[in-house]
Formats: sequence, structure tokens, C-alpha cells
Amino acid sequence: MALITVGMLGLSRISADGSYLGDVLAPSVLTAAGIGFSFVPVTIAATAGVRGPEAGLASGLVNTSRQVGGSIGLALLATVATQHTAGVGPGVGPLRALTEGFAHAFLVGAGIAALGLAMCLLLLVRGVRPAAAPAAATERSGG
Repeated sequence: MALITVGMLGLSRISADGSYLGDVLAPSVLTAAGIGFSFVPVTIAATAGVRGPEAGLASGLVNTSRQVGGSIGLALLATVATQHTAGVGPGVGPLRALTEGFAHAFLVGAGIAALGLAMCLLLLVRGVRPAAAPAAATERSGG
């Protein structure tokens, strides 16, 4: 999550006359690495403690949540970029207005990633307590 946050912050600083190699490549690699590094831990955390017969369901929910969340996130950031671009003053050229819109959207994305990072750190510090066994399962096992 830290890599995603730093990458998004880097992408928010791109200028209208910047270059791909100088301005876009490094933040994009950081963001992509952060997303890639988060997939496995999120899947492990979401499926940990799930009983065998329900593992497929849990995995399916994780993957569905990832797809739907990505779609909603993209729609949100595209809306932020579009609204900000439309709100830039009339004296600003279209290229700079568009760049400012994307910069604003990447700042929002960095904020969302930072919030996710804070939640991850909170879970690491406090720990995750295992769920209590259902009463029916305890009675069957003689406990």
C-alpha cells in the first residue's frame, strides 16, 4: 500500500510538458509493484480461517470484490479527473487542464491508498482475532 501511495503521489506531480521516461515511468512502476505485492497478502488474509468446503466461495468473493472494486475505483477517479478538468479556468489550455484533472484524481487515489495503508498498519498492530466457533459445531464436537 505504501508503494501505491508513493506511486500515485508521483503521478499527481506530472506536468503538461513532462515526458514519459522522466515523469511517468517510475511512479507507474511503483504503483504497479504495490498493486502486485498486495494481491497475495490480501487473498491470504481473506481466506485464512475459512474451512475447506467454503474456500472456493471465499476465493470467489475475494476475486469478485477485486474486480468490482477496481471498476468502482476507476469510475470514481475518472469522475474526479473529469470534474476537475471541467472546473479549470478559461485561461488555461486544454492540455494543462486535462493534466491538472488527472493530477487531482491521482491525489485522491493516493489518499485512498494511504487510508488502506493506515488500516493495514492498524491490523498489524492490533492483530486479528480468530472468529469464534459456531455453537452447533462446538456441540457436535463434544465441547
